[in-house]
Amino acid sequence: MLPRLVREGRLRAVRYGRILVYAVPRISKGEYHIEHGLACTEGLVRFWRSDMNGVVVPERFFRGLRCIPEWGIIYDNSILLYEYCSADQFTRGRKVEGKVVNYNENLHTIEQKFGKPGVVVFVIDANRAAIEKWVSRVKPTGPFFFTDYEAFTQVPIGQQLTAEIYFWEDGKVYPLR
Repeated sequence: MLPRLVREGRLRAVRYGRILVYAVPRISKGEYHIEHGLACTEGLVRFWRSDMNGVVVPERFFRGLRCIPEWGIIYDNSILLYEYCSADQFTRGRKVEGKVVNYNENLHTIEQKFGKPGVVVFVIDANRAAIEKWVSRVKPTGPFFFTDYEAFTQVPIGQQLTAEIYFWEDGKVYPLR
């Protein structure tokens, strides 16, 4: 069925290693960000399996709120917002710093819409020591936690909220719960 949908123009296909990856044409215009999409999906599965009582909020629900995370999960007393950053984004200028500043200025719009305080988790595909050094240097104040993608994926599925792998503004490592 997938090849037929590609022929009809309802899907696009791109080779990723030895397999084909399919996407809706309106989403896949131009450059493909397969690794980014996989990392976002990995994060969603891992966090949702940590507490399946949450309600998943897709990226499109954040458009117009000045902060657009990859996705969010609404829990009883908060909303967890997920930001994935590639190694390139982390090393390029002040991209992550800019995201933190943007969230500091506009997170209240998300909190008002969903009626819950927000916590932003940055999962960065970079060296853990570099992330720790960055957090110690920048000291991002607010509801922000940072971790590296490798440590994030090494935590067993279902333990993302309780694993002590997240740097906070003081440079120390904490669990999210």
